[in-house]
Amino acid sequence: MINLADISLISSILDPSLAWIADAGVAVPEKLAAARIVAATDPQDTEIAFVPLFTTEVERISRLRKQLGPHVYFVAVIEGHRAFTSHRLAQLFDAGIDDLLDPSDAAEVALCVARSRAALRRRRLLVGENDELKRAHGTLLAAMNNLPSPIFFKDRDGIYRAVNKAFEIFFGKDRKDILGASAFDITAFPAATTFFEADRKLLAEGGVQIYETAVVRADGAPRYVTFYKSVVQQDDGAIAGIAGAMIDVTDRKETEVRLREAADRDFLTGLPNRRHFLAHAEAQMSVNRSNDRLSFIAIGDIDHFKGVNDRYGHACGDAVLRHVADILLARLGQGHLVARAGGEEFFMMLDCLSFLDATHLLEAVRSAIAKSPFDWEDERLWITASFGLTDVRRDERSLSSALARADEALYAAKHRGRNKVVGMETDFVADRGGI
Repeated sequence: MINLADISLISSILDPSLAWIADAGVAVPEKLAAARIVAATDPQDTEIAFVPLFTTEVERISRLRKQLGPHVYFVAVIEGHRAFTSHRLAQLFDAGIDDLLDPSDAAEVALCVARSRAALRRRRLLVGENDELKRAHGTLLAAMNNLPSPIFFKDRDGIYRAVNKAFEIFFGKDRKDILGASAFDITAFPAATTFFEADRKLLAEGGVQIYETAVVRADGAPRYVTFYKSVVQQDDGAIAGIAGAMIDVTDRKETEVRLREAADRDFLTGLPNRRHFLAHAEAQMSVNRSNDRLSFIAIGDIDHFKGVNDRYGHACGDAVLRHVADILLARLGQGHLVARAGGEEFFMMLDCLSFLDATHLLEAVRSAIAKSPFDWEDERLWITASFGLTDVRRDERSLSSALARADEALYAAKHRGRNKVVGMETDFVADRGGI
């Protein structure tokens, strides 16, 4: 048997966060008072509320629950509740009570107080854990917001559930406009489609996903971004969604482009270099062959260039190279390929319909160089160049033979007095034995 002394002992050793909440004049029942339950002085501080009720006050219970809030343990104090039907009891609990007590039964009072305090301890523990989670969430969010890279979390349906400040800035939208939205709501359709397809693949395959794609920033600037994404799993193994980070690699990509261009360009003249010429000319040869078009290869060489270097210095020689390169670009920039092969030598692939047309084109280039004086300090220099021209036979699969013939034709031009164009047409060579 439990007596009132036992109740008083239990109440005295536990935290007395219990209160009687009733209309004025309604006294605390004797057995509840013995359990150290007193009328509430400030209902806002109550954690366990004992409220006297009549059996028909379902609506009042709902009102009280709203007033007390969701965290107060609500004990309805009703004499004779054991006579209630199960349906009636269900109505009371559905309306908002947490427990039910008959104040005339000392044993029930003791058990109810124990249940209430146990529930209170659990709630305090949950509140503490919730507060800790809030602090951890706040710390994590602060850390994320201080990272310069956009970070995000999407659920399985592709809906954004968390983003950091950098993500907001990148897409030019407030957090409230992003959360609950999909990629199609915050960026252009092509990029959103890329995100969607990548997410679908990641959810199907699991693990980690890394890829690069173009994304337009909020200010309209095109950026190249590397995405690092991973599937997020719950404790039970179920997929919660996708977490990801965006690393802007535009500067790196632009550097790579510049390095590739530098690898393919002559730094002095800005023309393509020998490596670039060989690769692109052979590719164009294949295209021309497929289209039943001829290919023409020429080599040009500045006359007496060593003398320019010896007399005026290498700075002047470099300027002469740029001068000739500019003329070549002006005359051959459209539809033709011109490159600096090294030293004072230039390679050309001409887009012409016949050997005669190619010869006339080179004559025009030679003449333009000869008629364009170059001023260096107080002296005017007249620069000339010699050219060797050949066509590519249909059975040739590389440039080596054609370049050798063009070089032989160039040698003939030099031998004949320089400032000349000499051609070595393959049909002519085959039929007549050479130049």
